[in-house]
Amino acid sequence: MWYYTNPSIEEAKQSTGMVDDEALVLSQNPDSSSSLVPAGATKEARAVVDNEHLKWEDFCQVVPRMVWAMEIADWQPERVTMLAQLWGNLMVHRLRSTTDPMDQEALLIYQAQQRRLWHRAITSPEGAWNIGIICKQSLQRNCDKVYQDRHQEADRIRDAQVHVGSLLKEEEN
Repeated sequence: MWYYTNPSIEEAKQSTGMVDDEALVLSQNPDSSSSLVPAGATKEARAVVDNEHLKWEDFCQVVPRMVWAMEIADWQPERVTMLAQLWGNLMVHRLRSTTDPMDQEALLIYQAQQRRLWHRAITSPEGAWNIGIICKQSLQRNCDKVYQDRHQEADRIRDAQVHVGSLLKEEEN
């Protein structure tokens, strides 16, 4: 989904007309000398963001673009509809409008996990389920996991601060 975000589209606009990655370009070395290097070596690494780590605002901008791209790519209409329903249901879900950012994070993780599983299931003999229907149990597991992960991270930070503080006290003595 990241490729359809505003930052990714802007990056693509900036890089159009760039030279082939294997073409040699002049590069300045740290010692002020110059050398010829492959163009691909001079580009900054592209920071692709996994679907579950998108910002909620980016997710909301991506959905219509994804639906349009799937239609242009001649996806089966019922599959496009199911994904559009999934994303629409998440956008109006009660967790979407809470003040706790962990709730939106859980929604993003849910949609990324469900999409991966759904795509795998499409080719199975049993086929895939209607991804447009939100599974309350799966979403709750995501909420619980996000909550647990954030609190464990907070505990790790606190424990590290306490440890550093005790080391500093030992050095003072």
